[in-house]
Amino acid sequence: MTSLNKQIMFELIQKLDVLISELEEITIKINFKPRKHKRNV
Repeated sequence: MTSLNKQIMFELIQKLDVLISELEEITIKINFKPRKHKRNV
């Protein structure tokens, strides 16, 4: 049971890591795009 739990935890952590990196990319795009648009206009 413990090895199974470790595997599940490992997979969860990997998925979380991917999600976090995707979220960071999205927030960076959101943070920088409006400023660029304002400067262009």
